[in-house]
Amino acid sequence: MSEWYVLELLEKSWGGLEAHTEQGYNVGKPPYGYVAAKMPHPVPARRAEGACKHRLRPDPVRGPVVTQLFAWRVAERLGCKALAERLNEDLDRYPPPMPVDPTRAVGHWTQSSVREILTNPKHTGYMVWNRRATTSGRGRANPPEAWVWSSEPTHEPLVTKDCFIEAQKVAAVRWSSRNADGVSSHPNAKRTYSLRSFVFCAWCGRRMNGKASRGTVYYVCSPPKGCAPEGHPNTIRVREDLIIDELSDFLTDNVFDPHRPRNPDPEPAEAVVRIRSTELTGDRDLLVPQRAVVDQHQPVHPQPGLLAAPPSRRIELLLVPDGHRRRLFESLRMKIDFEWRTRTCHFQITLTRAVELRREATQGRSGRAGR
Repeated sequence: MSEWYVLELLEKSWGGLEAHTEQGYNVGKPPYGYVAAKMPHPVPARRAEGACKHRLRPDPVRGPVVTQLFAWRVAERLGCKALAERLNEDLDRYPPPMPVDPTRAVGHWTQSSVREILTNPKHTGYMVWNRRATTSGRGRANPPEAWVWSSEPTHEPLVTKDCFIEAQKVAAVRWSSRNADGVSSHPNAKRTYSLRSFVFCAWCGRRMNGKASRGTVYYVCSPPKGCAPEGHPNTIRVREDLIIDELSDFLTDNVFDPHRPRNPDPEPAEAVVRIRSTELTGDRDLLVPQRAVVDQHQPVHPQPGLLAAPPSRRIELLLVPDGHRRRLFESLRMKIDFEWRTRTCHFQITLTRAVELRREATQGRSGRAGR
């Protein structure tokens, strides 16, 4: 009988928490970016006792910080350490979180505090419960399929649900890979790898690690024993310089070629940009006569060497600094799958609307767009 009562109590307690979540009431400390707004208790008897519940309301100061954090994470695919460093540059604009116990506050952003915000689904406007096994699992994180979501949004979102999902995908790609340029601060680090976190083994799906041997850089796949699929060699490797050389041709033909086919039906964002471009062209026409007067009083110095200055059609990634290359690869959402059996690399990029507009703007400034 006692065991039956215990099970019944647990079931009712679980059902009560589910109903609490479905109704949009918050449990525990409000997540960063929100404040708790007191609401009268829905049960009259409890309300008469002075009990109340809480709903989430956006914090006017910290709410925009959450939105900006997700924007950086998705657009630039920055790691938690890089995001924390960027936030710490202006603590007045980006105030750090305050723990439940104020004596434990460190006064600045940390990787764990950034990660806690990026993994909290409450920022999407839905109330979510059971994200952690607080009693049985000693606080371990439960898988997303075990979370209890409200059927409808219960509070104002700080990010969209699609943006939150994209932010979770970045973690899988960027795991144990830093954003900083140059050699790592680790005492054993001796060089940097331009394609780190971008090259994958098409056979087993694992990310390939960079290694250097006798001055040549390779990307290697060496899965642990028992984890490799049948027939997978103990070690698979491919040279970095060969990948970058082929990647230069690929990006030239598919991204930087001014004659690449474009979408005939521009999206609304592109239409707005073109309207603004037309306005700026009109302003330029008004300033041209003034510029002509100025040019008449300034001597002209011929510089024939400038004719050779514009870049050629093919880009040479090997000549581009490592930091610029990585930012380019990140903006293109690049992924390289190396198929060892056919000795081929499959390049995959995602041209988002922001990347497309930047490309068109760059070509427009160089006088090549639409000609």
